Amino acid sequence: MGTEIGIAVLVVTVIMVAVVIAKMSSKREERAYDERQRSIVARGFRLTTLVLVAALVAGAYLVDGWTDAPFTPGFLMLAIMCAGIMVDCLYCIARGAYFGLVEPTRRRRTILAWLAIGALGIATGVASIMGQEPGAQLGVQNAPLLLGIVFVILPLAALACGDPEARGDEE
Repeated sequence: MGTEIGIAVLVVTVIMVAVVIAKMSSKREERAYDERQRSIVARGFRLTTLVLVAALVAGAYLVDGWTDAPFTPGFLMLAIMCAGIMVDCLYCIARGAYFGLVEPTRRRRTILAWLAIGALGIATGVASIMGQEPGAQLGVQNAPLLLGIVFVILPLAALACGDPEARGDEE
């Protein structure tokens, strides 16, 4: 079990470092959002806050009432956190106001990087689950699976939404 947790921590750290690097490089290029994009980001934060509050309340009732759940309360909280990340990101992606996805060259690199990170997270998460005892609850050590799913869904959504410049969403 100690090795699984170590690998999970390593994968989560790699994913978080990749996100921080992407965000920092976005600032370094001094990509300024226009008023429309700032408005979209603000609405995304408000929507995410409402979703997270509702999900946390529902999660609290779920944890109290479901004693033989196939997951631990820690796993549920991570799932709620991932849902919040996805709501915010998907809202902004759908409206053409997400960092790293606006410029065409950067967009391709971001999508490929996210898909690679997602595949790594899913592979690590599935391996972690397969290494568990039969009937064991999903726990915090399975975080790479959740993050992997997020990092596969987001670039697929970006591909489905298309290029913001081609849609006319860009300045």
